[in-house]
This record gives sequence, C-alpha cells and structure tokens, in this order.
Amino acid sequence: MSTVNNSDVFQLTAMGFSDSDAREALRITSGNMELAVNHLLSDVAGASSSAATTSTVAETTSLDLTTVIQGTTSQYTFSNVGRSACTCIALTAASMFLSKFDGSSSGDIQDVLSPEFLDRMITQGIETYQQILATSSNSTAVEHMSAEEVLQQQPNADLQIAAGGVRQGVLTHDRDYPLGLKALVEDILMESRESNEWICLLMTKTPETILICLPPPSLATESSFWLIDSHPRTQFGNTIESAYAFPHPSLQALLESLYAIFPTTDLGPDVPEMMAEMYNSFDLYPLQRRYPTN
Repeated sequence: MSTVNNSDVFQLTAMGFSDSDAREALRITSGNMELAVNHLLSDVAGASSSAATTSTVAETTSLDLTTVIQGTTSQYTFSNVGRSACTCIALTAASMFLSKFDGSSSGDIQDVLSPEFLDRMITQGIETYQQILATSSNSTAVEHMSAEEVLQQQPNADLQIAAGGVRQGVLTHDRDYPLGLKALVEDILMESRESNEWICLLMTKTPETILICLPPPSLATESSFWLIDSHPRTQFGNTIESAYAFPHPSLQALLESLYAIFPTTDLGPDVPEMMAEMYNSFDLYPLQRRYPTN
C-alpha cells in the first residue's frame, strides 16, 4: 500500500480540497498528483455542472452529420480493456492517417478514412495500450495515459511532437481568450503552413482524448478539417454509437464540434477560480511524421 505524502496533502488542501478528500484521492491514485487532482475535480464537476453541459448540447443540435463516417466498434466495445485506451487509439489513428500522406500529397481521403480504418485504429490502439500496461511498473495505478507517456514507451514510433511543442489551454465562454481552444488551434495551424503538410492534433481534456486532422494550405478546401473520435457521442443531436470520422468545411465548423464535445463547465461560486480553470484545462499535442534518419 502506498504512503501518502503530507506535502502533497498540503498542496491539495491549499487548493481548497478537504484533508480527508485529498488523502483519499492520493491513496487511490498511488500518490500521482495529476490523477489525484483530476479525480477530485471530477467529483466537484459531477455535483455542480449538469445545467451548463445540458445548455451547451442543446445549442449544437443543428450540426450536419450526414457526412460522418462511422465504424462498427468504439473503445467501449471490448469491455473494460478499451475503457481508458483513448490516447493510444488517437495516436494509432494519427500514425495511420499521416502514413497515407507524403508531404502535401492529397490522395483520396475518402479511401483513407473508412469504417475499416476506424475499426482498425480501435483494435490496434487497445493492443498498444495493453502492451504498455503490461510493461509498466505502475500499471495498476495509472489507467489514462498522456501522449508523452505513450510515445516514450514506443521509441520506434513514426510520430513526433511538432515544433512548438505541447500547448496547454483553458476552455472559457470567451471564444477569443488568448489561451482558449480557437487561439491555440489557429496558432498551430499557422505554424504548420510552413511545412505544407497535414498535421494531427491530439486533444486531451481529462479523461478523454480525440484526434484532429488539419490540412496543409494547398488542401484547405471543403470537408478537409477532420475530427476522429473513438467515443460514442450524443452531443451532436443525433446519437453516434461507434467510433467516427467527421469532416468539416472550415476550421470554425470544426471548432463548433469541439465546443460541443468539451463545453466550458461552470462549477459554481463556491469553487475557487484555480480549481475551475484546472477542471476546464486541456492539452493539444501537434503531431507530425517522423522520417527515418540516414
């Protein structure tokens, strides 16, 4: 049984959590501070945020889903083995997607993104997740993995984090917030124009990870901004029961879908501002192909 570090307890109580809740969160996460905070914040959100989420979903029922490609499985199809595998699945999808495009070559994206593609990303992603858990010294404590953790466990992976590195942001009601989703995605898209290649963005908002595929400028035409997701969804007005790939005609349309999946959550006046920002925080990992070095 792991020992709870008193300094970690002090840090959590300084954020506004009770001593008993802090100790329990650290106990069940084996002392992992990040997971402990996410556990505590999830409990707060569950008790405080249903009205905010419901109103956001109601505003997105007009999204056009006629062009959505759906697989036959989701990460939940395989019982508990896929429940926490979404980061591995999204990285698998990024590798599969980028391997089909050499530089700015377009090919036929409809031939790449298919029900078979989606089913394969699920099975291969879950296999990767299970392999990493089997070799991890802390496999019983950590279920959800960050992209860095997965890439570190796969030194021969054909993916790398693009120049500029990971972006950390906060979901707010102000769409133009400098650290908001719109600003950070636009910044990454601007940087990627220099390479004129497809770029994939892994977006993590604990406990979920999805994949965004952004086109090079030469291909930024209708239906070229893609959202790939291993989770079933109800946020779009019509239920999507499997993994799916959703094309969008513009970056703004893609952002609207992301806002539907990850709405800003109001935790109420009794929750400290820092805690609310942590709950609404997200990470963006820009990914590009790693080419062999001679």
